[in-house]
Amino acid sequence: MHAGALDDGFRQFDLSRRVRRQHRAFALGAFGVAMLLALVMAIEGGRNPDPVLLVISAVLLAIFTGIGLWSLRISRSQRYGIEIGRDGLRPLTGGTADWVSWAEIAELRERPLLERVELCTPGGEVRARLEYQLEGFERVLAAVVARVRPAPHLETPGSVLEARNPSTRTPVVAGVLVASLALAFVSYRHLGGVLPLILPGLLLVGAIADHFLCIRSVEVRDSQLRVHARVGRPAVDLDVVDEVRLGLRDLTHGRKRLDVLLVFSNGEEHFVRPPGVDAFALHRLIAASLPEARRSGRGAPGV
Repeated sequence: MHAGALDDGFRQFDLSRRVRRQHRAFALGAFGVAMLLALVMAIEGGRNPDPVLLVISAVLLAIFTGIGLWSLRISRSQRYGIEIGRDGLRPLTGGTADWVSWAEIAELRERPLLERVELCTPGGEVRARLEYQLEGFERVLAAVVARVRPAPHLETPGSVLEARNPSTRTPVVAGVLVASLALAFVSYRHLGGVLPLILPGLLLVGAIADHFLCIRSVEVRDSQLRVHARVGRPAVDLDVVDEVRLGLRDLTHGRKRLDVLLVFSNGEEHFVRPPGVDAFALHRLIAASLPEARRSGRGAPGV
């Protein structure tokens, strides 16, 4: 079902047709594997059955059958989405669900691996989820962002956004490097050759790259969005930006990433969110800076 205006003035967003087709394919594949496992169990059970093998096969059979039933349920469901209204929203997951008022939501939390955005209370309780696979995800996210007011401790402080844990990765890599060097020394004493030194060498290169290329912060200054790293400080002129919005960026193997999209006055569009920077905080920062940037008037976009 496509997103559309409902009779009572609300808008409903369901899973896209592409996702439903994918779940049908998952269901067929899972049921096929389950049938093969059942056939193997029937053949082996009539010969000289191995109890351990039969137990493992039975567990796998149950798992793949469950995956098939779950995927089939989603592919056939007409109520797997979210409904948005003026005073709140309601998850639709097959049955009835309670309405969640906008006043209850204080944080939008990104879950990249699960490909969804969670709507949380000030205490961190998840009240609703926005799946990336929703038909019209960017429209529903824009509607939510326009209505949710973050708690004070989640507001963007000043004009600088620090990347999440930018200074913790290097010590971790350094610790692993020291452990690997010790392991390499022991291995070299017993095995010889250069093979035991390959892993420490790769980790050393990774530690150096992390130290110099890691994004440290993002800042708005002099009508520019500046990305700070130890090497290079790319900047984007904001005075020629017509619009900033949150959008999905296509990655490899069908994966998607929530990003911040800038639409320039010359029609160009660029994603600008660096790794480790919160998408919602960056969106608020740029949106708050655009009016002043337009008044200052600089030049052409630089990305």
